[in-house]
Amino acid sequence: QIRRAQEDDQQPSSSSSSQPTATTPSSSSNSYDHLPREVAAAMALSPFAALALPLAADPSWRESAAGFGERLRAQLQDVVFSDGFQQKWDKLNDGLTYMDWTFPYTGLDFSYVWDPEMWIKFREAVKWNTPDVFWNKVWDRISYRSKVPYAGFVGDMRISYAKFIQLLERNRIKRLIIYGDMRTAIVEVPHPWTTNIAGAPGQYGQYMGFDGDPLSILVPNPAAPDDPSRWFSPEMPEWDMEKYRFYLDLPGDFWESGTLLRYLREREVQILWDNDSKQYILPYKHLTKLGEVRTEVQLLDPTENWAFLSWLVDERRMQFIEKAAALCLFIRGVAIATNIISATSLVRFLRKRRRQKDKKQNMWERLTRAP
Repeated sequence: QIRRAQEDDQQPSSSSSSQPTATTPSSSSNSYDHLPREVAAAMALSPFAALALPLAADPSWRESAAGFGERLRAQLQDVVFSDGFQQKWDKLNDGLTYMDWTFPYTGLDFSYVWDPEMWIKFREAVKWNTPDVFWNKVWDRISYRSKVPYAGFVGDMRISYAKFIQLLERNRIKRLIIYGDMRTAIVEVPHPWTTNIAGAPGQYGQYMGFDGDPLSILVPNPAAPDDPSRWFSPEMPEWDMEKYRFYLDLPGDFWESGTLLRYLREREVQILWDNDSKQYILPYKHLTKLGEVRTEVQLLDPTENWAFLSWLVDERRMQFIEKAAALCLFIRGVAIATNIISATSLVRFLRKRRRQKDKKQNMWERLTRAP
C-alpha cells in the first residue's frame, strides 16, 4: 500500500513535467507563422535557405534587410540617372540599332541583314508592353503588296498629278506611299466622314474625354464664326479612318521642283511664345479644320521587305499547300491502315497457307522432273 501511494504521487508530477515539452514545438513553430507558405517550402527544400530561416524570423534582421534594399535601390537609381551612364546607354543603343560596329570587330558587316526599324519597334513594344506594335510591323513587312490598290493600275484607282496637287493643297491627303524607284506612289485620301472627331456627342463612342463622357471636339474659327465648315477639329486616328487608295505617276521633275518638301515645311507645327500671356501658344493656322489631315510620307522599298514570305503566304499558294498537305496525310493514312490490316491473324494464316502450298508444289515438280 505504501508503494502504491508513492506511485500515485509520482504520476501527476510526471504528467506535469511532460506538459512543457509538448508546448515547446508549438512556441517554436509560431515564430515562423509570419512567413508565406511558398517561402517556408523553399527554405525547407534548400539547405542555405534552411540555415537562413532563423535570421528571417529575427525582427532586427528583417528591418536591416528592408533598409539595405532601399539603399541599394537608391544607389541603382543614382547610377542609372547619371550622365555617364546615360551616355554609355545611348552609345550601346546606337550600336544595337545600326550595327555599324560589327565590321571593325568581326570582319562581317551585319548592317546589311540587320533591320533597325524592326529593332526600334521591338524595343517600343517591350518598353510600353504593347506587342501589337511589333507584330503589326512584321505583318506590314510581309504584306507590303497589299498597299497596291486592288483594282490594279487602271480605271478609277488612278489619280492625275493635277488632282494630287489639288488634294495636297487642300490638306486632304493623309499618307503618300512612295515606291523605291521614286517615280510611282500610292495616295491615301480619307473619307470626309472619318477624317475628324466632330459630330454629336456619342457619335464616336470609342473616344472618351477626361470625364469619361463621349468626345466630340469642334472649335469655332474666329475668322469664320458662322461657317462650321471652317471650324477646327482634331483629326481621327489613322487606324480608324476609311481611306481611298489611288495610283499616281510622279513627273520627272517632281523632286527637283520641291513641291512636296515645301508643303511639308509649311505644315510643320510651330509653337510660339506669347509675350502677353507669358506662355506657349499654337497658332490657328496650324490647327486642322474639318476635312483636313496632316500628310505623312512613307518610302516603300521592296528590298527592305520580306518578298519571299509575301510570296509564300499568298492566298492561292496557301490553298495549294493545304491541299497538298491533305493529300499527303491521306496517303499516309492509307499506308498505316494497310500495315494494320496486313498484321491481322487472318492475313498471316492465308500467307502461311500459300507458302506451304508453294513448297509442296515445288517438291512435286522436282520429283516428277525427267532425268
